[in-house]
Amino acid sequence: MSRLASLSCLLPLLLGIGLYPFWNVSSSKDLEIAEAEVLKVITSSTEKKLVPVGDAKYISTLIFKPPRQPHPTHPVVMVHGFGGASLFFFKNIDALSKDRVVITLDLPGFGLSSRFNFTSNADEAERQFVDIMETWRVQMELDRFILVGHSFGAYLITCYALKYPSHIHHLVLLDPWGFAEGPSPETADEVVGTFPPGIRFSVAANKVFSFYPLSHIRASGPIAIYVNEDSWSSWTICVWTQTDSGLDHRFWPRPLCLDPDRFWFFVLRLTRPDLIRIFGETTFNYLYHCIAQIPSGEIGYYHIQYLFAWSKRPLVKRIGLLHDPIGITMITGATSWLNNSLTGQWIQQQRPESHFAAHEIVDAGHHVYAERSEEFNTLMTSVCAGVDA
Repeated sequence: MSRLASLSCLLPLLLGIGLYPFWNVSSSKDLEIAEAEVLKVITSSTEKKLVPVGDAKYISTLIFKPPRQPHPTHPVVMVHGFGGASLFFFKNIDALSKDRVVITLDLPGFGLSSRFNFTSNADEAERQFVDIMETWRVQMELDRFILVGHSFGAYLITCYALKYPSHIHHLVLLDPWGFAEGPSPETADEVVGTFPPGIRFSVAANKVFSFYPLSHIRASGPIAIYVNEDSWSSWTICVWTQTDSGLDHRFWPRPLCLDPDRFWFFVLRLTRPDLIRIFGETTFNYLYHCIAQIPSGEIGYYHIQYLFAWSKRPLVKRIGLLHDPIGITMITGATSWLNNSLTGQWIQQQRPESHFAAHEIVDAGHHVYAERSEEFNTLMTSVCAGVDA
């Protein structure tokens, strides 16, 4: 790719700073439509709830019910990672809900859940997430459930279990984030250099400009960049504006302007080409509209994280305080960019009397539940059956 094409991606970022309310071409309605499209691939009986959590705020929740439930089983609650939402687990829901209730939620400030004002203090921001999750659990009247979390979601469910352990039967950590201590400032650049390009971009933007991690997507705004398929260096710019009849274009004839949604695909494909391969076109559109909403949960995460890949309050220092009866299963991808090679060892050393099992899925990366979904579903079904026994 030419240097010019790479620099072209920074133009909308610079133009979008400070103009978000006027610049965004997505809305919660667009996200609802995108969510409905993903739901079409799920055959399980589905119920959607906006669960109140106080102060006129709510958590968007999806409940998937089995066709029949011949014997009592523990419900499964699935918590997405950073930048995601409930239906990132769309490849797993039908398989897991064959004999039990499966519940997915949009974390506070993510997806279709309400936006919350997160404090800039890491301890307090973490507490806010955890306390909102407990209010949600109370409203849902959940007890003795299997709690599953991916990445940042795995971090949050572990923090939740540390504070509210009494209703959890088992934790399942999917390629968990936030356990290890971060590198020293002297070695940080070398470690970050091993990350995927999109993550390196977020880390660099955060260090240089103090941007929130996904700002480069939102800041691109209603600009479409036409890139000649034969030459990355051939590009023109077209600005889309809001009119009574919808989006309209200016400066160049319409044939030279990509649809705004397609431009988002261009930006996301450039920074995270792995996601389109893992999730497919429909969920990719859902991902964009999740990211394009007003940042809130992302801000909470921003104040908890250190250089994107680590927590300011690493769980390795706290996991030993987790209530002993709660068992833990960890499932990681063998090719994940997150290094969890020592996480299982730390958990076992600090909780020697508690159940722990670790599984690594070959040819899977960070999104282990989606990249090798059939293998993951078989494993998760076995884990849940073991918990039920």
